[in-house]
Amino acid sequence: MSKEITGVILAGGKNSRMGSEKGLLSVDGDRIIERIIHVIEPLVNEIFIISNTENYNYLGLSVYSDIVGDCGPLGGIYTALKNSKTEYNLIIACDMPFLSTNVLNYLISHTGSNQIIVPHFEGNLEPLCAIYHSSCTSRIMEHIQNRQFKLLDAINSFDCKIVEIDAKKYGEDCFKNINTRLEYQNLNRTRSENAN
Repeated sequence: MSKEITGVILAGGKNSRMGSEKGLLSVDGDRIIERIIHVIEPLVNEIFIISNTENYNYLGLSVYSDIVGDCGPLGGIYTALKNSKTEYNLIIACDMPFLSTNVLNYLISHTGSNQIIVPHFEGNLEPLCAIYHSSCTSRIMEHIQNRQFKLLDAINSFDCKIVEIDAKKYGEDCFKNINTRLEYQNLNRTRSENAN
């Protein structure tokens, strides 16, 4: 690891479609947030969590509440950057159970002069598994003040490097996230069937 980088897990969402804390759901016997911590631990200097509850205190990591509420992931990213001590920040949503150290290390290898390093996977950008430079902080606040909360719109105003991720190399579920209770049930059913 040549650059200092902080790992931040965003767990401050309202979880309205899920009905419970997504990061605390279990996949293959482990809570999703614990799976993410295990994956990013070898790559970062420090890990902390953005959450507006005390549900993640048991992990023994620093937990910060959103500095500005009700503005979606952009508010979580702003809070992450304000609390980080490093220029580079690997910021990940708490509902991605199948991330690998390899794919994140590949993403980190592309850090340079760009403000945001964002994966492009199967036709989609993944701004909730991306690297944000500390220089993004003030402009993110401008977006929040202007009530421009759409994350994909916001990142277009930055110097972004888009990194193509090969599904064959890193897995088709690499950036899969879980949004609803039905998605979660279907995922567990499928994995249980595949294991038998």
